[in-house]
Amino acid sequence: MIESCRLPQEIESQMEEKTKVISKNAQQRMFHQNNMQNTRMEEEVVTLLQTFEEEKLQEETAGIEKINEEKVKLNDAIAEAAKSEASIREEAHVKIQKLRAENSLEVQRVISRKVRLSLCTNVLFC
Repeated sequence: MIESCRLPQEIESQMEEKTKVISKNAQQRMFHQNNMQNTRMEEEVVTLLQTFEEEKLQEETAGIEKINEEKVKLNDAIAEAAKSEASIREEAHVKIQKLRAENSLEVQRVISRKVRLSLCTNVLFC
């Protein structure tokens, strides 16, 4: 059984140099792959941040549009309420004026009747 074997120094040096070159190339490939992966990840993070920002802006815009829609509805409701209030006030004013006129007419009738009656009492026959 062979327990030890030595290669000539020159062959050993060549093999060692070849191993170093292979290791160096592997290291460079790994370094390059790592850089590429880091670049891809950074680009992905930037893309995600842009996507989130776009979604945020869309939501803000949608929210502003909804607020404006509700403001329009509110303004319409306020205008309708003011219109109804004016109509009710006008109806009440007309009714009050009508009642005043009717009362005034009734007062005039009573006064006229009183005057006629007082005249009739002065004159014996009416």
